Amino acid sequence: MAGSPKWKVYDAAGQYVASCKEPEAGAVLVSFYGNGSTIRSGHSKSQIVWIEGSETLPASQSYDNVAITCFTRADLMSARMNEQRIRDAEHAKGAHERRLRALGLVDPLAASSAE
Repeated sequence: MAGSPKWKVYDAAGQYVASCKEPEAGAVLVSFYGNGSTIRSGHSKSQIVWIEGSETLPASQSYDNVAITCFTRADLMSARMNEQRIRDAEHAKGAHERRLRALGLVDPLAASSAE
């Protein structure tokens, strides 16, 4: 069974109006809904990749431009999220190791990997 399409379209009032498999289809919709409508790479406001009326060209001028912009911005967001997850994991590991040392305990994973 296929999952929900990646691209979400919201009108200027922030109401969810559609899901699309391709950002070009989202471009058609935001050009219809007008300024302030958005394409997101998910439902979160932090995943907005296109804001109609705030871009260099309106969506109706080039659906290909919208697609390139959406893919590029979604990829950048994903890379930043992955970097943050790595930092968070490293921070959690360091905090765990500090707690173990403070308690005088040895991390069994660190002990087994040292052997």
